Amino acid sequence: KDVTTTLPKSAPFSDNQMSMLLDLKNEGNQVIDAIRLRFATDGITEVDAADIAKMGNIDENLASVNENSLFTIQRRNFPENDEVIPLFTNNWRNENYSFVPNLSNFGTTAVYLVDDYLGTETLLEDGQTYSFNVD
Repeated sequence: KDVTTTLPKSAPFSDNQMSMLLDLKNEGNQVIDAIRLRFATDGITEVDAADIAKMGNIDENLASVNENSLFTIQRRNFPENDEVIPLFTNNWRNENYSFVPNLSNFGTTAVYLVDDYLGTETLLEDGQTYSFNVD
């Protein structure tokens, strides 16, 4: 039986597209996992074929969460005011880590990391390290 599935073709990634790459680094400053959020006028907030599911590993994991599923890459519509994109982490092997955001073409759009454990909200700046400890 020949089965063919046609997926909607997403726009190719370009240098002027709004996107965030969020690196998870260990205490040796090595990238150990990452996620990417790509924003486009024809993107949608719901899960679709342009989103790439997270493949877990035995060490530290970082993923974005949408519709109770984990993703490494999401292609979404432009962010709305006060929109929250939950993050998932697990399998901590050490105590000291950091997130380093690479914010491309965000203009005046502010991105905050909300730490529910500490009850803090931190403005993320392009390339600025957000260090944290895991108990």
